[in-house]
Amino acid sequence: MTGSVKRALYDAARALVANPMDPEARAELNYLVNWKTCNVCNENKYIDEFGLEPHKTDGRRSDCKSCRNESQARRRAERKER
Repeated sequence: MTGSVKRALYDAARALVANPMDPEARAELNYLVNWKTCNVCNENKYIDEFGLEPHKTDGRRSDCKSCRNESQARRRAERKER
């Protein structure tokens, strides 16, 4: 998680603690918790678009499923050429 995302998450959590009934603060925190940035395509994607990786702190891979599929397809094609 980048510093700016951590700060935004911290600020959203503090806003929700300060006013637990604020729907905007709850929505902002929910958005920040359920989204992640792919290390390959640098797009923000919903957390379900990342494969599971039990050894990571958030339990998800750092590359999204579509980038992973493209990478694996290239790798299979390279192996097939040999």
